[in-house]
Amino acid sequence: MTIENILRETRNDGVTLEISETGSVRASGNREAVARWLPVLRVHRDELVAEIRARSCWWRVTFHDGGVRTIFIPGGDTREGLLRAYPAATKVEPHVPVTGSPDAPMSVTEQTAIKDWLMSIGETDSGAIAHALEVCQGNGAARAYVLSKTETTGNEVK
Repeated sequence: MTIENILRETRNDGVTLEISETGSVRASGNREAVARWLPVLRVHRDELVAEIRARSCWWRVTFHDGGVRTIFIPGGDTREGLLRAYPAATKVEPHVPVTGSPDAPMSVTEQTAIKDWLMSIGETDSGAIAHALEVCQGNGAARAYVLSKTETTGNEVK
């Protein structure tokens, strides 16, 4: 089974895979499905970690002047793409923020603000928008970050 198949089939089974703070794979979701997938996930742990990091929406960018910036890119990007976008960067690495579950589900107003912001920065790919909304639904840090961007672009969020 390929890593791509594992990622697709776990998602279809209601299992969410992410990198834990310790750098391993964390599986959550449907309890029975998670239990079924754990043996496969253990065998392919290192490959899964590498692939999940490669698809990361979060990046830590270090600049020539020593500054560091953590960036959330809803559609994901490659290291090379980020180095092109930030020519003053000396290092770009995937970043796994500490994720806290949000206190409440996203409101319609928040979803609309996030979609509007994504469109305002040129993101029109429906898959990337859906992925960003999914990340924001379950990740308090991502949601707070993206909503902070909506506030700075003039979209009102209550």
